[in-house]
Formats: sequence, structure tokens, C-alpha cells
Amino acid sequence: MKPLNLKAIAVSVTLALAMTGCNSGSSNNSQDGSGIPFDPSDYVLINDPYLMSAQDDSIVVSWRTDAGSESKVLFGPKPGLYTNEAYGDSQRLGYQYHYHTTTIEGLTPGTTYYYRVITDNTASEEFSFVAAPNDTKEGNMRFLVIGDHQYAEDDRIDRLVKGARYVLETEYPEEGVHAASLVLNNGDQVDRSTLQDYQDTHFGKMKYLSGELPFYTALGNHEYYQDPTASLYFAHFKYDHLDYQGIQPLPDHVEEYYAFKKGRVLFVMLNTEVKLNNMTGDEMVRQGQWVKELVETADQDDSIDWIFAVGHHPLRSELGQGDEEELVERVYTAELNKSEKFAMYIGAHTHNYARGTFRDHSGYHIISGGASFDEYWTKRSDTPWDYDSLVSHGSVNDYPDVSRTQQLHNFQLVDIDLETDEVVIQTWSTGNVVNPLPKPILMDEFRLNKSGILPDKPSVAVSTTQLDMEYDTLELSLSDYYSSSGAEMFSTEFVIGKPNPYTNKCEINTAELNVKRDIENIFGAESDADLEGIDRNKDQDISKLYIGTDHDFYVDYELPDGNYCAIGRYRDELQRWSAWSEPTSFDVYNSDVEPKLFEAIIALPLKEDLEPSFAKDVLTYFVEGDYEFVQDPERGSVLHTGYNQETKISYVPLAPDLDTPNKWLGDDQITFSVWLKPDSIGDWGCYMGNGLRTKSGFCLGSRQRTMWATGIAAERAESGDHEVSPIFVQPNMPLIQTFGLT
Repeated sequence: MKPLNLKAIAVSVTLALAMTGCNSGSSNNSQDGSGIPFDPSDYVLINDPYLMSAQDDSIVVSWRTDAGSESKVLFGPKPGLYTNEAYGDSQRLGYQYHYHTTTIEGLTPGTTYYYRVITDNTASEEFSFVAAPNDTKEGNMRFLVIGDHQYAEDDRIDRLVKGARYVLETEYPEEGVHAASLVLNNGDQVDRSTLQDYQDTHFGKMKYLSGELPFYTALGNHEYYQDPTASLYFAHFKYDHLDYQGIQPLPDHVEEYYAFKKGRVLFVMLNTEVKLNNMTGDEMVRQGQWVKELVETADQDDSIDWIFAVGHHPLRSELGQGDEEELVERVYTAELNKSEKFAMYIGAHTHNYARGTFRDHSGYHIISGGASFDEYWTKRSDTPWDYDSLVSHGSVNDYPDVSRTQQLHNFQLVDIDLETDEVVIQTWSTGNVVNPLPKPILMDEFRLNKSGILPDKPSVAVSTTQLDMEYDTLELSLSDYYSSSGAEMFSTEFVIGKPNPYTNKCEINTAELNVKRDIENIFGAESDADLEGIDRNKDQDISKLYIGTDHDFYVDYELPDGNYCAIGRYRDELQRWSAWSEPTSFDVYNSDVEPKLFEAIIALPLKEDLEPSFAKDVLTYFVEGDYEFVQDPERGSVLHTGYNQETKISYVPLAPDLDTPNKWLGDDQITFSVWLKPDSIGDWGCYMGNGLRTKSGFCLGSRQRTMWATGIAAERAESGDHEVSPIFVQPNMPLIQTFGLT
């Protein structure tokens, strides 16, 4: 819990920090075991307590009162028998807003404790909590995820949180609410970030669980809405004592992001609010380095089985592409994906539910959008059932690595079997505003485990080796799916490339076509009341891919004339890929599809042999936005752009009739690249130019999976295949892998 910075607070009320010395942090015990006397009739009942930051032998409890500074907790191992008392501190955050925080210490892992909070003549009802579990490989560990909930004007959030409690009590009647060990919130716990907002929206809505389960929150954009430094957030939540193996954030950001270990699970709570100018480029890089250190340490820690990460912004949002944060992909999950223990990234910001996978890692990424301002498909199209209408909207994208997006209020229950190393994630829903449900229903369930058994390697067959694109359609088909693990098929991926002219191998890094599909693709809806959504892949055989237009799939795939090679693979429901098939070849002719030019691509590598002064003179005329040249020990003079800058770099046309990139490279290719370091990127190296995502010359990061590689083009130029000015292509220009892209 950061000390309140009064100068930085920009809220409508005046906050006066008044820390009291009520035996802060002390604890007293009843020596004879008879308990500390407590008569409920002597007290007035107050607001419900709120648990957070549970560790192996301690837990933090907080509560609000209108007045008073006493911050006392009575607790013990039996109902009504309080053998211990603990004292904490209070803050006067505003008029009739006294916030109390007490740490209960000396707990025994896995033990149930009963407690009351007391301030002067006020006291809470009795609540219970279970001390954090130890790290033995026995039984199950469960936790809840409750997303965006910055809406207090009706009961949508109440129904969601009550629904989560209902599921725990009905699915696990013996344990009840304590079947779960904790609750994760992924940002936007409030709307306007005022004191009233915290009281009514977060604490007022979470009260159905927060007295019995510890909560862990992440920063969202709404925590800054009327509080630009999130001072009230830091005043309410205490995470500054949490860490894993002593790995700490920067001192000034110790509660903006944090990590903690619970049982055999590491939780990584990220700050993804980089667009609010609250973090400098160096601080963003430091958070990435912190994640890297966490992952490397956890990977060698035998007491850690799984890693879960939480941030407010999603990795992918089909309904709101602008909600994504590039750092989540390029830095944070890129580091997390280096460990086989990484299970899932949990995002929000878009108010719906979505589930996706990482292309080459077995984990998941989801949007747990909670119950907030509903975002329906009709927000993007008046005909949300029409696929072409949806994908034509600039904010909508049918991502191949997202298998479902549904317009519903939702929460997750994650169940980890510690003995079998299996994770089961369930998504429950209470409907939405248009279609509220009387009780939660199970909408989705998916799994992970560590068996390591892969599906069998398939083969690829083609219906013809000579495709006349004017009249025919080519069918590529994978051999039958099989896995000895018994896991069902979930995905297929086809890659169509051209034989490398130097190695004669099928070149998949510069593929002409890459098609990855899941057994389901829930995208769009019949109406706002449609909770299920429309499965575009229903009744489709994803083991087959058609090149041409004579088929019943909702997307056409076409190729220009040429000689091609194709490979394919299967993925099971536990997100494990088979090996790639052996390639098969075919020819295409009579196509009206324009070919991509595989000429040497203009590049500005800015290496040592390109004088910085010359580079600066050349680029000054062409660079729009703030920039500077800095010396990098490995790459020489490097263009450094400002924070989150959409920097554009122009070029000298090759000829007067080739005055735009599209005229000589096509819409779906990178026009050129430079060594670049925006402040929002954790490592050097970023493609600039025309591409599938922006088509306007912005930094593409790694959003485009399949692209023409400048490195390969430069390699061809070096071998004498093309004549290219040495100003633009250097012989030692790095290959695409140097950029950290896949």
C-alpha cells in the first residue's frame, strides 16, 4: 500500500491522510484458550470486511467506517471463539470515510479461521477464511476470475458475483465458498475512480465473496479516470509486501505490478496501462525484464507447476481491436511463453468473453470482461449475423487464434488438480442486460495438462497437382487425426509456400498462405440476446483446405500462378501440435491473382557502415514525429522514437510511376524495415511499413505472422540476384529471427 500523495490527487473530495498508532501490526493471544470476550449486542454492525494479499502465514483484512481510528480484528479457529486479536492502521480518506487495514499473522496453512473486525463501538458479523495452502502436490487448488465491473447503476455485477458464490456452493457443497482459494480482478474495479465509486462499485459489489476469499486486483484505465495517479487505488490495496523469490518491481511501481505464489501456482499481475503516460519507456522495459526474471526463476522452481498472468488489456479482441496493447504480445506474453508452465493470460477491457490460444505455445489467452457496459456485435454492424458486414468494420477482426467471442457477462472458475497436473477452466455466465439469466450457466470449458503426448504426424494429399484457377478448385486434405492420449482434435494449420530456390526446401517463413482453423469459430450473433453466438466452423471439415471458389466455406483462398509446396499439422484440445507433415507440391495457372513481388525490399538498417550524420540527414526529411538517433553497442546508430509513437518513414520512389508502396509491393507486404525502438517496446527491432494490420505505414510489431522477410530479400541481393543500392541494403543485414518475430 503506497503512502497517499496528496499533491497528486485530482478528485473532487479533499483527502486527509491520518495514520493512527493503534498498536499497528501487533497481535495478542488468549493464553488460557477460553477466547477473547465478545458480545454482539455491544456493537453496531458495519460494512463487510475485505480480504486481500494472503500469504503462507498471513492475510490482510480491510474495512470502511464513517468514523473512528481503531483497527482491530478478533480471530480464532472455531466459530465464536476468538483466541487472537490483531491491530492495524487507519486512513481518513475523506468525509466519513475511514479506511482500516490490519494484517493477521501467525496463521497455519490450510486452516479455517473465523473473525470479526472492530472499530470502537462498531463490528462486523462473523466471517471465515482459509489460510493459504502449502505447496504439496495433494488435492485441488481453485480460484475465481471476475473481470470488468465498473458499473453500479443496476444489479448486473451483483448477479455475477452472487452467481460465482452459487457455483462454488452447488458444485462443491462440502467446501462451499472456500472451495476456491482466491479471486482475481483484472482491472476497472471502478468507473470514475472516486471514493464513492470504490465504496459502491468495487467493495459494495464484491461483498458477496470478499469477506471470505482474498482478492488480488490489477490496474485498469478506469482507476485513473478522475484520479490521474491512481492514488485512491494505492490507498485501498496493499500489495507492497508481495513478491516471488525477492524479485521486485521498480521501487516507484511496487504495487502497479506484482507477483505472488499461492500453493504451486505463480500469479503475475501486470500493469498494461501504457497509453496513459504513467510509465516511461524505461519503466515499461523494466516491467518486461521483471517478467523475464520471474519466468526464468519459476521455470527452475520445482515448487511451481503453473503460471497465470493477469492484465487489463487483452492480447486479442475481435470486437474491439483498439483495446489490445502491443506490449502484452511483444513483451509480456512473449516472455511468459518461454516457459512450459505458463497456462493462461487473462485480459479484459472489452466487455465480453473471448477465448484464444497462442500459436506455438500450449497456453490460452482469454477476455474475462465481467459485467459492465455491455458491448454487443450490433455496436459494429446492424447485421451481426453477416460475416462480411462484421469483418468490414475497422475495429473487428476474425483472428485465427481466437476460437470464440461471445457477448455475455462471465466469470471463470479455474480448477487445478495438483496430483495429475491438469487444469480445467470453466466460464460461467449470468447472461447480459438484454438476456439476463436467473442463475449462472456453464458456457465454456477447456483444459491443459502436462502429459506431453502429441498427435500423430499427418500427411497432406492434393486432389490435383495442376490447378487451373479459372475453372477448378484444389482440395488439400490431412490424413486422419489420431492421438494415443485420447485427446480430441482442436485445430489444423496449413502453410503454402514456394520451394526455396537455393535449398529446394518448402519455405514457410515467407509463406504465400497460412491458414489456421479451430473446430469452432464463434464470431457474431443473431441478436443482442444471443449468448451462444454463431459458430462459423460448424459442420466444416477443417482437415481440408480449398484453393479456389467452388466450396461452401465462408472464406475464399486463392493463389497467383506458380509452383507451390504445402505442409500441415494437427493440434489437440490440450493445445499440443503434431509434427509438420512432409511437403507436397502443386502448380497453379490461369490465375487472376496478382503475384507478390519477391524483389529486394528497400531497407534502412542503420548499421555502423552507414554514417549517422548521413542517415540523419536522409531521414530527417522523411520521418514524421519525434525521434532521435542513439548509439546501440550491437546495431550502431538506431532511430529512437517517442512514447507509443505511430512514426511514419517515407522513402524515395524507385521510379516516378512507383510513387506509392502498394504499386510495387502490394497491400499485404512489408515495404521496408529499420532498426527501431519505440519507448513502448522492450527490445530493439520493429518492422515499419505497409502490412496486414494497419496498411498505413505504422509499426507492425509481431501482429503479422506471415510476411515477406527483408532478411531473405537482402540475402538474395547479396548473392547477386538483384542490383540494389548499398545505401538501402547492407550485406550483413540481420534475418527476420533477429526481430523476435514468428
